[in-house]
Amino acid sequence: MKKFRALIILLILLPTLFIVSCKPKDTGDLIIDAYSVYDKVNNIKVYKDNKYNDYESVSLYLAGFKELPSNYYNREEFAKIRDQFNKENLITCFGGVFQNREKHLPLDDKYYECDVNYNGTSRGKTRLVYNFKYSKIYYTEDHYDSFTLMYNNYKYDGSTLFI
Repeated sequence: MKKFRALIILLILLPTLFIVSCKPKDTGDLIIDAYSVYDKVNNIKVYKDNKYNDYESVSLYLAGFKELPSNYYNREEFAKIRDQFNKENLITCFGGVFQNREKHLPLDDKYYECDVNYNGTSRGKTRLVYNFKYSKIYYTEDHYDSFTLMYNNYKYDGSTLFI
């Protein structure tokens, strides 16, 4: 009888523990779970493993999942497949290290860059530039002449690299 009672209690507690452990993490303006990130301020939601290339969605994906969407390829891979771009696969390029030659961003960190708003023709002038030390994501629409801070202190945990 004791074993049966313990089994019943266990069957009741396990789902409760599972539900509590799956609760989304609210980090202020962002609500993050394993499958999605929701920006309460801008009313934007992105889903894990979906493909994005618009700057709002990619910056939110980067802030929440700490990686770029799977449709991003390094420059060498991108050069080989860029002609296969369509609205479903959204093949897009990430450029690796951003040199900050213009010195518009703080100088004491390493930055990375990726294209956004790519439409299958020219890579254009729009980019996201992001760093790890200060956990900031910037948007530029004029190829590094000016920047808009998209996310600040998005709590990068150091576990994912973008290289």
